[in-house]
This record gives sequence, C-alpha cells and structure tokens, in this order.
Amino acid sequence: MTVLRDAMPDAIAASQRPGTKQAQHVAMLEAPEGATIAKIAESMEWQAHSIRGAIFRIAEKEAGTAGDL
Repeated sequence: MTVLRDAMPDAIAASQRPGTKQAQHVAMLEAPEGATIAKIAESMEWQAHSIRGAIFRIAEKEAGTAGDL
C-alpha cells in the first residue's frame, strides 16, 4: 500500500491550527506508520475523493499556489 506521509512536508504541521480536520489529516500522515486514504476515510468518515482534495489543498497552500488556476 502507498503511504502518504512522505507527500506532506513537516512545515505544514507547524502552520496548522490544532484540533481542525486539516490538522488531524496532517497528524495521521506524519505518524511513524503513515496513513492510507482508506485509513483516513475510516477515521474521519469521509470519502476518498474528499481526502484527496484536502491533501491537494494542503500541499497547494504550502507551495503558495492556492487559487492559481
């Protein structure tokens, strides 16, 4: 299975407000065992496409490209 934790830079976690769903995603991805989309979907009760979108938005925000369509 593909582990997503390597897709997220450590700097993102420092910029998150604690307790938000976004912060929960980042924490799961940065866990030593990482997280799969299925694992996040089960714990957050979200569908896979919503999780992929959230991960994309987090990465886009960190890269400074949010809204550059």
